[in-house]
Amino acid sequence: LPPALRALIGSRIDGLPAGAKRLVELLAALDEPAPLPALAACADLPPSDAALLRDLGALDRAGMLGVAEDGGVRRIACRHALLQEVAYRGLTERRRRDLHAAIARRLEAMLGAEATRHAAA
Repeated sequence: LPPALRALIGSRIDGLPAGAKRLVELLAALDEPAPLPALAACADLPPSDAALLRDLGALDRAGMLGVAEDGGVRRIACRHALLQEVAYRGLTERRRRDLHAAIARRLEAMLGAEATRHAAA
């Protein structure tokens, strides 16, 4: 990725409100589109949380949110792979590790025995 493009995308991420920036980092770490309940669980928030919905709105207005239908389920992700890449590479190693551990714990709590099957897929 050219440094100028990485800097441009990084400055757009840095210009987000703090909650929206954390959410784009979470989406980048998830590495695949997630239904709102799973995204909310990974953010440790209820799906109807006003702050979560506000932050999703901020990402949508910034053109950073991708929403796709899959079997009648809306899945949320970074709008573009370059956005995801810049957001993920901008995380420190420790922040990446902490995000992945939190995602694993929360999805395991949400999915129970299904978590192992999803992890193997």
